[in-house]
Amino acid sequence: SSGINAEYGGLSAPIEPPRTFPPLLRKPPPLTESSHHHYLIALKQEFRNYMRDSPYHIRPETAKSKIERYSDRFKHFHTHTELDWIPNWDMFPAELRMKTSKAAKSKPEFKPRMVGKRTDHARDKELLKKLDKHARSEKEVSDSESVDGA
Repeated sequence: SSGINAEYGGLSAPIEPPRTFPPLLRKPPPLTESSHHHYLIALKQEFRNYMRDSPYHIRPETAKSKIERYSDRFKHFHTHTELDWIPNWDMFPAELRMKTSKAAKSKPEFKPRMVGKRTDHARDKELLKKLDKHARSEKEVSDSESVDGA
């Protein structure tokens, strides 16, 4: 296929384009279609739609018209909480699984100690009297030592 054809006595265009890849020696096995396979395809499509409709999807910036339409004010975009799709998150890898956890209630780190009225003040008074006697006796001992030493 040099491009020269002797039958027609001149140049001619090649009939077939050259092959870009060699012929396959083994053909790939056909895809097995099962209900699991169809579920995964549907799941993938639903996940794409979910991500596209989520509020975190960054839409390309469109050129704003000079005329603002009244109906543009009422266009409603879906948020991920409004979607009716409840996926089987076990089918997703761990990094793609949505983490849905309830907001933890703010609990105080410590509980205030509720102190009620104390009824045994007599015990406290006795303890204070003992401490006063002990402090006086130490003061008298230190005064007597200072008087004796001088």
